Order: sequence, then C-alpha cells, then structure tokens
Amino acid sequence: MPNINQHSPSKHAYLIIAHTNWGQLNKLVRVLDDSRNDIYIHIDLKQLISFNNSGGG
Repeated sequence: MPNINQHSPSKHAYLIIAHTNWGQLNKLVRVLDDSRNDIYIHIDLKQLISFNNSGGG
C-alpha cells in the first residue's frame, strides 16, 4: 500500500486559445514553461489570416 504522506509532484495541463496579442502569449508560455506542465496552444487560423490580410503582423 502506498504511503499517503509521500507527495509526488503534480502535473498540470494548460490549454491556451490564442488569436492576437502574441507578446502576451509569449510571456504566458515562458511563465508556464516547466517540466511539470504540459502546454497546448490552439491558434485561431481565421483570426490570424484576417490579421495578416489587414496589414498587421
């Protein structure tokens, strides 16, 4: 029987949905970047295409 007083490090998963503000996304990922975390990023392609066609980024 496992010892309930022993704590193993918890692992967390983050799902980030992004469509603009790439600087903020970069900062967030750098803060969360740790071997105990899994980071999944969904980039809204429609928004990205619209942003690029409007002369942004």
